[in-house]
Amino acid sequence: MKRKIALLLTLCMLLTLAIPFSVLAAPAADDVWEVIKSGETEGTGYKKIADANAAMTDGDTLKLLGNINLSAAVTIDKNITFDGNGKTITYKGTKTQADTTILLTLKGTGKNVIRNLTVALGETVSQDPKMTALKCTGAGADVTLENCNFKANRMVVWVAADGVKLTVNGGSFESEGKGAVIQLDKAGIELTVNSGNFVQDGSLGSQYIVRGNIFKSITVNDGNFTQLGSTMPIFYAWSTPGGTIDIKGGNFRVIGAEVSGDRASLMETYQHTVTISGGFFELNDNKFAFKFGEKEGTTEKGILSITGGLFVHNGMGKFLDSSKSLFDIAITGGSFHGTAVADVLAEGAASVAGKDIAMRDGAGVRLIVGDEDGSGIRFTTDISANAVAYAKAMTDDQSSITYGTVIVPTSKVTGTPSFSISGLDANGVKYENIVAKDGITGSDEE
Repeated sequence: MKRKIALLLTLCMLLTLAIPFSVLAAPAADDVWEVIKSGETEGTGYKKIADANAAMTDGDTLKLLGNINLSAAVTIDKNITFDGNGKTITYKGTKTQADTTILLTLKGTGKNVIRNLTVALGETVSQDPKMTALKCTGAGADVTLENCNFKANRMVVWVAADGVKLTVNGGSFESEGKGAVIQLDKAGIELTVNSGNFVQDGSLGSQYIVRGNIFKSITVNDGNFTQLGSTMPIFYAWSTPGGTIDIKGGNFRVIGAEVSGDRASLMETYQHTVTISGGFFELNDNKFAFKFGEKEGTTEKGILSITGGLFVHNGMGKFLDSSKSLFDIAITGGSFHGTAVADVLAEGAASVAGKDIAMRDGAGVRLIVGDEDGSGIRFTTDISANAVAYAKAMTDDQSSITYGTVIVPTSKVTGTPSFSISGLDANGVKYENIVAKDGITGSDEE
């Protein structure tokens, strides 16, 4: 029996020695990067990105361990998950000449994810600083950005390889210089925006939020797109025609000064297929909402189909410019408000405007003897989700939304182009403002 036990123990020891094992170099206190191999939960620490990059293989995770300053470009040639870990990379330019640094370059051609990473602009000595936060150069790559916050003064996200799929899930992306927030430059690119904040706040020349020079499709499901102080549109697709732009939701605001010139605020496009089925569009300038161009040698018309959405065009320019003959235009839904939509309404869209707020016919009279609070007249009004979204978009931390009914003699408002309490006050018109406190029902979809 003892000999059998000894033999078994010997076999167990031999098996143990035969099992391969590795020793992880746990990150030190001064390590900046950690490489976590696929399937592992702990990784190896590195002080230099070059060493971390050399240690990575496809499927690994690169984790940023602390806030850092960078003055040189970083290139990643593997298909990885880049976990920013809530930390910040601050670009501090050291070039005295024109600076066109691309801070992060993804060269991988497979699945890549960047999450929870912040890229910020620091001080620079360049006389012409133009830093791009992220550039994708791997053909066919599938890139997802999750809760990233990037700020640049050239392109914020630049896709420059064929067949790339870029998906944006949350975060913020801001450009304060000459360039685009998202730029698409190769055939077959598919951009999908599910959420996030996109801001162009520069004061230079060519500045856009989405610039599609060459692409296959642009799909916007939600998000906030704000163009500040610029003469350029939110969407610019003015190079190679034949793509699709599908806007299903989101908030789009242009807050620009009045400018001269033949420009548009929402979109300037060649012969693409543009579909808008939802969203809130607030255009505060004197430009067209849409401007269409004709690519030389292209004979097919573009397509603009509007089936939904709330458009508030507060400028003096027309909704569609004179080049609308280059597109087949169908407006079968949506609501249009402001001073510049006569050209749309004249084409048969009047029947779909004005449905955001509609009182139901008739009123209910209730009289309870001895109960003044319970007696009265009941009015019922239907308010669309678009109108509620518009109201919410106009609020800030110091304001709130109330709903109710304003009662005023018809003779006092007949012929009035716009109806508002401030307008009634300015003209000395008496009215009753009844704020609804009970009986409000609804949902985000209705």
